[in-house]
Amino acid sequence: MLRCLAIIITIGVFLTVVSLGVNLSVARFNQTVLPPEPIKPFYIKEQSDRLQIALVGETIEVNKKAIENKLVTYLEIGRQQCTAVKDNPYFIHQVASIFSHARQKWDLWLNSDQVKAVNGWIKEQLDSYQSDSHKS
Repeated sequence: MLRCLAIIITIGVFLTVVSLGVNLSVARFNQTVLPPEPIKPFYIKEQSDRLQIALVGETIEVNKKAIENKLVTYLEIGRQQCTAVKDNPYFIHQVASIFSHARQKWDLWLNSDQVKAVNGWIKEQLDSYQSDSHKS
């Protein structure tokens, strides 16, 4: 877990440094060259039925209606599949058996001698702490 956190932090720092470098380079270019229209590292321009996205000079235009239609279609397909899985008796039985098995394992673990020993040790520590605090 700690290793994943370190990797995520490292990637975040890397992306921050790169984006700051790109912004600084673009700002210096705009100051030095004075183009008729300043270059922007990233922008989104919304038109009536199109969306224009630019990233460091490369531009892509997207039809918003087509994307909305595909999104609605995929959401409907997802809802149908979720309903099919949710209403499937085999799936319900499998989930119930997994929960039952996990509950049995949990109960066995809670009733084990190791857990009882740890609970007893914690109780002793708390009792000694409380008795020490009453003496003070």
